Amino acid sequence: INPKLPRELNAVLAVALDSDPRRRYASAELLADDLRRIRQHKPILASPPGRPRRALRWVQRNPRISTVLVGLVALLTLVGNLYLKAEQRGVERLVESMTRVAIENAPARPGFAYAVASEAHRLAPHAQATNDALLRVLLEFRDHRAIGKMPKEAFDWEGAVAAGAEGTQLRVFDTDSWELAFSLEAGAPVARLDLSPDGTRLLVGDDAGRITLWDLGSRRSVSEYTPSDAPITLLVAHWATGRAFSGDSDGRLYLWSLQGSEAPVLLHEYPATVSVHSALSNDGTRLATFSWHADESADAVAHVWDTSNGHLLHSLAGHAAPLRSADFSDDTARLATGSEDGSARVWDLERGETLASLGHPGQVLDVDFGADGQLATACDPGDLAVESGQSAFVWDWQADPRKPRLTLSQSGGRSTYAIAFDPDGDRLATANLNSNVTLWDAASGEQLDHCQLGHFATDLRWGADERELVISSSYQQLVWSLQRRPPCPLVGHDGTVLSARFSPDGSRALTASADGTAKVWDVARTRCLFTLPHGAPVRVAEYSPDGRAVLTGGDDGQARIWSQEGQQMLRLGPHAGGVTHGRFLDAGHVVTASDMGELRLWDLNGTLLRDWTGHTGPIQQIRVGPQGRRVASAGSDRSVRLWSPEQPTPIFVSETWDREKAHRSETRVFDLAFGPDGQSLFSANQDATIRRMGLVQGEIETLVREGPLGGVAWLPDGRPIASEKWRGAVMHWPDGWNRPAIIHRVHTSSIRHLAVASQGFVLTCSSDGTGFLLRLEGQQLVPHMRLTGHDGQLTQGAFSPDGQLVITASLDGTARLWPVHPAQSGLTPRALAPDERALLGLDGGATR
Repeated sequence: INPKLPRELNAVLAVALDSDPRRRYASAELLADDLRRIRQHKPILASPPGRPRRALRWVQRNPRISTVLVGLVALLTLVGNLYLKAEQRGVERLVESMTRVAIENAPARPGFAYAVASEAHRLAPHAQATNDALLRVLLEFRDHRAIGKMPKEAFDWEGAVAAGAEGTQLRVFDTDSWELAFSLEAGAPVARLDLSPDGTRLLVGDDAGRITLWDLGSRRSVSEYTPSDAPITLLVAHWATGRAFSGDSDGRLYLWSLQGSEAPVLLHEYPATVSVHSALSNDGTRLATFSWHADESADAVAHVWDTSNGHLLHSLAGHAAPLRSADFSDDTARLATGSEDGSARVWDLERGETLASLGHPGQVLDVDFGADGQLATACDPGDLAVESGQSAFVWDWQADPRKPRLTLSQSGGRSTYAIAFDPDGDRLATANLNSNVTLWDAASGEQLDHCQLGHFATDLRWGADERELVISSSYQQLVWSLQRRPPCPLVGHDGTVLSARFSPDGSRALTASADGTAKVWDVARTRCLFTLPHGAPVRVAEYSPDGRAVLTGGDDGQARIWSQEGQQMLRLGPHAGGVTHGRFLDAGHVVTASDMGELRLWDLNGTLLRDWTGHTGPIQQIRVGPQGRRVASAGSDRSVRLWSPEQPTPIFVSETWDREKAHRSETRVFDLAFGPDGQSLFSANQDATIRRMGLVQGEIETLVREGPLGGVAWLPDGRPIASEKWRGAVMHWPDGWNRPAIIHRVHTSSIRHLAVASQGFVLTCSSDGTGFLLRLEGQQLVPHMRLTGHDGQLTQGAFSPDGQLVITASLDGTARLWPVHPAQSGLTPRALAPDERALLGLDGGATR
C-alpha cells in the first residue's frame, strides 16, 4: 500500500470523491458502501455515466476529430444563415420594387397597382412598406363608377372587352380597369350593338338603318348592310354560324348573313307602333322575340327562332297581356316569360307547352333563370309595394309553383325593375325604382350588400368571373365592383384590442390592448410610432381635444397622461379598481372612472380636484357634455348621475328603473348621450327603454320601449338612432320619437359599439366579427357596406375626423383601417403582362 495515502476512512472517502471524474457517486455514503462491497467481493452499485458524460470523454480523448467536426457544424450554420439572409434580401428587394411600382401607378392604372400591392402585401404582410402601398392604392378606388352615358341597348360586354356608344362615337373598354381603350366614329347615332364572344368583332346598328361589322383589332369596318332606312331597334348575331337577326322601327324582323353572301330573309312583321325585344340562349342556338307597347297594342306571344336557319320553332301564346321579359334556361330546354297580366310562365321548348304559371301581385318586369334551374322574378305590385315591399321573388317552380321559395323585401318598398343571378347561381342582384341595387344570398335571401344610385336601373349584367356587375339605365352604364379588398391592418399587439381612436387631425390612431400596452400609429404609413406601457390590460385610450396629450387607463388601477411624443407626463391614481373609462373635459381636465364606482376629476398637473361619490357599483359609462361643463355617469347600481366640475355632489340622480318589474340581471345602462341641444341626457337601457332626462328642470320621460337597447346617438340632421343590443339591428326615427322606428337588421349577433360621423355615416361593430356602415340619404338610412376581414369579434370602432376612414378593433389582436370611399374593389391579383413584368424587373415565371 502506498504510504502516502491517508489511513483514516473519512480522508480516503474525501480523496476518492475528489478523484471521481465520472461522477458515479452522488455522496460519500454511496462511495463508502461500494468500498465495503468490494471488500466483501460483492458487485458494486456505481451508476454508469450518462450520454453527455460519455460524449465529453470522447471529445477529451479525440481532440483533433472534435475540432474538425465543430468547424464543419459552424461552417454549415454560417452558410445556411447566409443563404436565408440572401433569400430574405431578395424578397425584400422584390417587395420594395413592387410597392414603389404600385404607388406610382395608382392614379393612372389602379387595377394594375392593386394587383401589385396585394401581392406585395401577401409576400410581406407585416412590412410597413406593403401596408403603405396597399392603403395608397385602396384610396384610389370607388365602389361603383360611371363608364359613360350609354343606353343599355348600345352596350355589350364579353370577357375582357366591353363596347358602348355615345351618339355617333363607339367606345371600347378594357374591363380589367374599365379604362377607355379607343374610340371609333360610326357616322350616325348608334342604336344597337352586339360584341363577339372573343371581343374581336363588333356589330353596330344605327338610326340610319345601316348595320356595320367592325374588326376591333384593325379598328376598321369589314362589311356594311342596309336592310331598310328605318332605325335599327333589334340586333343579335349568332357568331358561330355567321348569321344575324335585325329589327327596325317599322316592325320588320330579318335574318341575314354576316358575310353578305345571302339575301336577307324577312321573318316576321310586328306592328310599327310596338317595340320588339329579344332574348338569346346561352348556347346561341335559340332566339326569343316579343313585342310591347304602353297602350297594350302589342300581342302576348313569344316567338322562338332557330338562329342557324331562321326557322320559327314555337309561337308561345297563353299570357293575357303583353310580355315584358324573357329568359332561357342554361340548357336551352325551357323559356321563362314575364307579362303584364301578373304572371310568369315556364315553357317546355320541345313541345311548346306551359310547364308552370307563377302568380304575382303585379305585372312581371323581369325574369332570370339560375344555374340550378330556379327562377327569379321582379314585378311592379303597384300601391301594394309601399306597404309590403314584396316585389322580387325566387321560385323553385318544379317543387311548388304556387308559392315562391324566397321573397326579397326591397328597401323603400318600391317596384323591382331588374333581377339577375350570378353565373354560379349563388348570389342575386336586384334593382328597384328607388335607385337601389341590392345583392342577396340566393339560398337564404340574406342581404349581402347595397349600392345607391342617383337614378333607377333597368338592366343588370354579371361578369363571367362574378367580380363586377354592370348596372344599366336608359342613359348610363355603371360598373359595381363586388370583390372586397383587404383592409389595412395595424399589426403589433399581442392581445385583444379593446379600443381604437383617431387623433383630432386624423393623422394618428390610438389603440389599447389586453396585452398591457397602448400604441400610437401613423395612419398614412400604418406604422407604430411608439408604445405606451401599462402593467395590466389597457381599457382606456383617448386623445385630448387639441391632440397634444393622450390619456390611458387600465386594470392596474392607474390612469396615465402621455405627451404626443410618447413620454409619460403624469400618473393619476391609484384607483381602488381598474380604470374602465376616461375622458378629457377640455385641454386641461380629465375625468376617470373605475369598476369600484370611483369617479374622479383631475387637472393636468396631477391634482385631484373632485372625488365624486355616490355610485355603489362599477361605473359602466361616462359622457362629457358640450364645452365640458357637465359629466354624466351611469352605474350598475341602476342610477344615472349628472355632475358639474364646480360641485362636489351630483346635480341630479336618476333611478328610474321599475324595481318591481325589472329582473335582477337588468342592471345596466348600456349607453348615455347628450341631446343635440345640450339640454337633455338620454340613456339606452337594458330594460328595453330609452329615457330622456331634462338637465334644466330634471324631468324624466320614457321615449321608447324596444330592446334591450345598446347604444343611442344622433345623426347630423338631429334625428335619433339606437342599436338593439342583442338582435343586431339599428333603429332610426326619421319622424321623431313619437313615430314608429325604421329597423335595419345588419348583423347576425349583438352590436357592441355604435358610432356616427358628421358626414352622415353610421358604424356598427358586432360580435359576429364584422362591422357595417350605413349612410344618410335624404332623411333615410341606407346600407353602404359591410366590413369583413377580422378573425374575431369587434370591440370598438371610430371614424376619422374627415369621415374618409374607419378604424375597428377586434379580439383577433388587430385594428384595421377601412376607406369609407371606396367601399369595395373588384380588381384582384392577376397574371402580369410583359410590360408590367419588365416594369417590375421580373424575368421568367408568372407572378400573380
